[in-house]
Amino acid sequence: MANPIDFNIRGSADDIVRLLNEGQGAAALLQLQQLREGKSLVVQEAMDRYVVSLAPEQLQRLRSSGADPLTASVLDRLDAAKGTPRMPAQDKSVGGMDEVPLTTAQRHDVYASMVYTRGNDAARAALARGDRVILGMREENSTLATMQSREAPSVPRQDDPATSAVDESLAGRGVYNDRLVVLWQGENGERGVAEANRANTEPTAIYDEHARPGDGQAGAYRHVSGWRKAEGDDVNGDDIRDLGRLREGTVEMKRTTHGTDNHTAFRPTEAAVTNGAGQVQRDTNADGRFDSTDVNGTQDLNDTFKIHRGSRGATDSAGCQTIHPDDYDSVMAAAQGKADQRSWQYVLTETQPASQRMQAPEHQPNQPALHPTELSPQSRSLLQDSLTQVQRVAQERGQTWDTGMTNTACAVACGAREAGMDGVNLLNVKDGLIRFGHRADGRLIDGAIDARLAANTPSGESLLRMAELDIAREPNVRGEPGLTNPTAMGREAVHGLELRM
Repeated sequence: MANPIDFNIRGSADDIVRLLNEGQGAAALLQLQQLREGKSLVVQEAMDRYVVSLAPEQLQRLRSSGADPLTASVLDRLDAAKGTPRMPAQDKSVGGMDEVPLTTAQRHDVYASMVYTRGNDAARAALARGDRVILGMREENSTLATMQSREAPSVPRQDDPATSAVDESLAGRGVYNDRLVVLWQGENGERGVAEANRANTEPTAIYDEHARPGDGQAGAYRHVSGWRKAEGDDVNGDDIRDLGRLREGTVEMKRTTHGTDNHTAFRPTEAAVTNGAGQVQRDTNADGRFDSTDVNGTQDLNDTFKIHRGSRGATDSAGCQTIHPDDYDSVMAAAQGKADQRSWQYVLTETQPASQRMQAPEHQPNQPALHPTELSPQSRSLLQDSLTQVQRVAQERGQTWDTGMTNTACAVACGAREAGMDGVNLLNVKDGLIRFGHRADGRLIDGAIDARLAANTPSGESLLRMAELDIAREPNVRGEPGLTNPTAMGREAVHGLELRM
């Protein structure tokens, strides 16, 4: 692997902020753009997060002063940097980011920039004064999800088609595919980071009362293996306990113990509980998800939501944040590395916006597929071409298909439709930019889109835009004369779209 580049992410961002503070907005954004050139996406993202979190008022004044289109586009990108971050690619076998080689200081800055945008003032202040701060990154799972095996605890298990009576993917033992990171900065400015890449931030169905063996165990919960006991609170009055989890935000933690072995753990402080209104989510409709369909699904914090050690065969979470036993001791030692620290700020963030989250099908095929039903033939063809190209790049890079890639395929297809392409047979990704095109009969039409923008644009938005373009360019695409409401038609065109990953 190549050596890391010599580049100070935080120091460079501070230089941009200094220019903004001096009223040199145009020069600041120009320098930011120049510094981003040639850098990997993970570095560009960190710089943007630092700048937007350290100079929000200066950036707002710059926008209010009447920004030109180029400046406005940069400001829009910086605004987007405040949103839920992308989970950086990780080589779990060696514990380092594998997108590009990074120094320890650079790895620290990538994660610390997330604390600055996703944490509260207390978390940012703790990081600035040298306290150890914990960052949790959640990759959304159903409570019914289960790990592939003890040897592959970070990989969700798939159903075995040979066992028709049991769906092994719904065993409910959890998956260690989240990430917990400890960050700190020493008195002389050195930056440190310790990563638990096999972590979990969600409860598992082996603690769900709906999975209790007997007559009540029905639906998907009949596949849960090794049920332990019912945990949670009955918050919707149906006499069944509802599993809970921490919602994203900042929770102050203190040292405690956990389990029969009394291993060192963390739990919310009294102050965190007092100020923890709405900090817990409950799965009241028992679909394995935590979302707006859960009646009374938002509750106040209590001190049972710990950070503790899991086991090898299950994540052992009834709502706690757990870490694989092989990673736990080193991460907890790092968290307690400052002798006089008595409380810890824990910043938990989702790694994709709620609007992008989609219900996972019970059976997930090996290959992703898009099945649009009411778009024009040209749009459907572009979607399939784009999917093929994005899938090719993902396979070349060894990346697992996820919602961001589905979003990317739809965004590229939308860009191709806007450019009037007949197909997409060229696509490459470099320096955070996706270039796509169609070459046929010696003629090339191409386009480009920011990779992060593509991944973070909900697929429905791209499909709605394609439906609107269908109407504008093929007004009788559905055999109906004179439709005058393209927006409504767009929604109708997207209705019934099935996205599978």
